[in-house]
Order: sequence, then structure tokens, then C-alpha cells
Amino acid sequence: MTPEAALIELLGRVGARLGESVTVSTEELSQWPTEAVAALKLQGVLLKARPAKSVVCDGCEQDCSMPVQTVTRANGSVTSFVVCDKRSDTNRVPVPAARLALWRCDAQAVCGFVVASLGLVRTTVLPSEDGLLPIGMARGDKRTQMLCLRLHGHLALVVGADAMPLADVISFENGSFTLDHAVIHQ
Repeated sequence: MTPEAALIELLGRVGARLGESVTVSTEELSQWPTEAVAALKLQGVLLKARPAKSVVCDGCEQDCSMPVQTVTRANGSVTSFVVCDKRSDTNRVPVPAARLALWRCDAQAVCGFVVASLGLVRTTVLPSEDGLLPIGMARGDKRTQMLCLRLHGHLALVVGADAMPLADVISFENGSFTLDHAVIHQ
């Protein structure tokens, strides 16, 4: 998987959820290119989320989905585990903290990335009912218009009547994701 493919996967999930937050486990992120994950976190596209409340128990071969119990000891150390109620030979199955770590991405995080990449000032205009999320005023060669993020299906940058898929104008260079300024300013 290339860094661009990882970003396309993430943007596709956000688009499928109409801009709502999607979560990605640390376990899944470990299968993505390391440099892409580092860039997504550094550039604010992936944000830390609350820990998982349930996991697939690995205490036996049944792979049950179980709620996580977390105990804080008097010395401040935290232990997480699942309590198996399916078998008599298994009780508490420890769950490492790394398995509980989750990351999230939503339309607001994507807009923040676009604002930072293009050097825009984030707008305070509220989202419209037609699935467009205003980002900020973009200055082109001939005019200045509101740049929006279309949330239906594939995420797309929209200026006036023109739209282009966001994934088509993003590239990965020197350890970070960048937007193609020339194409957007046209």
C-alpha cells in the first residue's frame, strides 16, 4: 500500500459516512505505510480518539467480541482486560493498551488539512444543507471564491460550479501530504 492509497482509503471512509467521524485502530494503522501514518497524525488528519470499549478476545479460539474492563490501581497504573464468561478454564484475559488505541478522522479534520496546506483562513460560514462544508476563501488567477468540501460519496473540493475529487489533488512528498496549489488556484 502506498501513502496515497492509505489517504484515499481514509478519505473514502469519511465520504461514505458523509463527513462524520470514522475510527481506525492502531492495529490497522500498523498495516499502513509508517511514513503515511506519521504524516496523517502530524498534519492533523488523524486525531486521537477515545479507547475502544470492546475487543475481540484472544483468550481462546472462539474470537468473541467482549467489553473491556479497565481498573486503575492505587499506584496509578492501569490494567485492561476482558472477562470471559463463555469458558470455565478462562477468566480474565489481559488486553494491552495498544490494542485499545483508536484514531479518528472527520470532515472537519480534512478541512483543517486543506486550510493549512493552502494557507487559507478558515471560514465561520455554517455548512449548507446540500452537503457542502465551507472551508475558506480561495484566491485564484481571475477571481476569489468560497472553497467548499463536498461530503456526499467521494470527498471533493468545490469552487462555484466546479468540483474535483480531493484525492486527485493530493500527493505525498518528502514525508508529508501536499495539495496541488496550481490546479486548485486555476
